[in-house]
Amino acid sequence: EGEQMLSAKLAFIEDKKLEKLDIKSKEEAEKIVDEVKKIGVGKIVNIKIEEKTKSPPQPYVTSTLQQEASWKLKFSPSKTMAVAQSLYEGVDLGGNERVGLITYMRTDSVFVSEYAIEELRKYIKEKFTEEYLSKNVRRYKTKIKNAQEAHEAIRPTSVYREPEEIKQYLTEEQYRLYKLIWTKFVATQMEDMKYQNITFDIDVGKKYIFRVETKKILFDGYTKILPEEKKDEQQFIDVSKFNKDDVLKIKDCIPKQHFTEPPTRYTEASLIKELEKNGIGRPSTYATVIDTLKQRKYVILKERKFYLTELGKEVIELLSKYFSEIVDKSYTARIEKLLDKIAQGEEEWVKVVNMFYEPLMKDIKRAMVEIAPAKNKIFVSKKCKLCGGSLVVRKSKYGKFLSCENFPKCKYKTKYDEKEITTKNN
Repeated sequence: EGEQMLSAKLAFIEDKKLEKLDIKSKEEAEKIVDEVKKIGVGKIVNIKIEEKTKSPPQPYVTSTLQQEASWKLKFSPSKTMAVAQSLYEGVDLGGNERVGLITYMRTDSVFVSEYAIEELRKYIKEKFTEEYLSKNVRRYKTKIKNAQEAHEAIRPTSVYREPEEIKQYLTEEQYRLYKLIWTKFVATQMEDMKYQNITFDIDVGKKYIFRVETKKILFDGYTKILPEEKKDEQQFIDVSKFNKDDVLKIKDCIPKQHFTEPPTRYTEASLIKELEKNGIGRPSTYATVIDTLKQRKYVILKERKFYLTELGKEVIELLSKYFSEIVDKSYTARIEKLLDKIAQGEEEWVKVVNMFYEPLMKDIKRAMVEIAPAKNKIFVSKKCKLCGGSLVVRKSKYGKFLSCENFPKCKYKTKYDEKEITTKNN
């Protein structure tokens, strides 16, 4: 009666911290499991309780709005911008007059006006208890490379226009995006979340240390309106029931296999994050860049992840060979930096344009000479079903396909399957 189960992970073996792949085989894991089960008990050798705080995230800028709309709402970057544009341009809230619901949505600044901050802090006082209002006014600083701070962060034009109250006037997509923006903004002036980090170290057989880690919320703060994303299910531990040197009975020991994985593929959200991190592009161009990649069939989206097409591979190979400077990720960032200097009057635009134009033209002239159309056609052993001519391997933005050598007179074409056919150069 009153017993509590603890879930713990193996952390140390003979005082050596366990790293990934330290247990190299199934047999080795099973040997540890058998030994732990045979010992049957563990002793608490350390209890560590730390009180910590966590502050709310910054208000949205274009990139973070696109990323979170992708993760939480499953919106593409272009869809996010289209819906945000409609909220910015205004919605009729029943008074025969369009009301702009959010500030300008193409921005890399986290600046918020004093008026908006005052209104928000007044709102929090009225809607929540005093303890939920942050003690100090939060003012955020932009950390993005080459940020242009001409606009505010993305926020509601009035925090008193609560999502639920104006839902009837919005489309489903407008409502969901507005709620995302409104909620994030409200959280920015709320108090920190306060919690305890709880760690138990359990010694088994003076050889293995198993670690219990969990978190206990002391005060929810801003998470009252903006709940945390749960990565792992937190186990509840009544700390008062445990003391150092307590002996615990081992109920079970379960081996779990983890495989090494290659780097994850880019999603629309993670690609925008990478562009921003490397100073490539501007808030107004992130969605356009991704749309261009998809429209030109350089990439395709499968289960919300990017896969390179055959056409994309060929473009990369050619650009890397003939335009190596352009495909260097620092190239665009360097141009962006110089364009900023032109805007600030620190550089002359003619000088900057020539700096990039002259080398580029040399590369283009070289490529035009060396990238000649393929003279040799690749024929396959199959014949055209319409005219009996030989079939030739051709390429399109969708990949390889077969068509008749007598094209355009004969329009026959069929799919290309490398396993089914043999090829020969003419």
